[in-house]
Amino acid sequence: MDKTPEYFGALADLISAVAWPAIVLYVLVAFRTRIAGLLDNAESLMLPGGFEAKFRRTLDREAEAIIQDKNASQDSMPARQLAAAQRVEQLAEPKGRDFARQQMLSLAREYELVRASTSPGDKRTREMEKLITKMRTLGLAASASLIEFMDSDAPGARLAAVAILQVQPDPTTLDWLAERFRIEQPFLAYHAAVAMLVAARVLGPKHGQDLRNAIVKAQSYLGSGRESSDRYRVLRDALRAAESNAG
Repeated sequence: MDKTPEYFGALADLISAVAWPAIVLYVLVAFRTRIAGLLDNAESLMLPGGFEAKFRRTLDREAEAIIQDKNASQDSMPARQLAAAQRVEQLAEPKGRDFARQQMLSLAREYELVRASTSPGDKRTREMEKLITKMRTLGLAASASLIEFMDSDAPGARLAAVAILQVQPDPTTLDWLAERFRIEQPFLAYHAAVAMLVAARVLGPKHGQDLRNAIVKAQSYLGSGRESSDRYRVLRDALRAAESNAG
């Protein structure tokens, strides 16, 4: 049978019809990660609120990874938490300081809502722990607002300040942290103790005496009969770390 031009044309059309889907499928599989990233970036650029939605997904994902890390200490700021905070800081940087501030204030209001609307117990504690994990993960990005949060009348904003200090210790805030044991609820005071423990492990001997004074003050505010509490235990560990660093 002679192969006419029409035959070769039909054969070429058939090969093209079969080949192009295969090529497209190969490209989608081989470059799926890059394509997903491009689509994600396109969403953040083109959709109203797209960047904020992407940022919140990233923050949630980073915080959830910390929560799921069974090896992470609850009493210190592990390296994984700091790395997550650094990644979130880089993502937020193009939007400026006020963007991170607003995101932190949103978490602060959510904390206050959970505290007001949920009965005391394990469920409420778990929800609040999730929120402060997000706050820590956002802590470096929102650190420019530390003083504002410290001076706030809102407990959620003060918790945000504590979260920032858990990832970025500041020796000038030690007395403020100690004061949390005099005026705050146990959850916030506990995390103030964690911030003091981080400071004791990170700050050098130069601040050893200030650390010891602040920790002893916090213990005095906590009062006697609380030696079995988590707050006292973390303060005790912080005092040991401060004394060890002092040589």
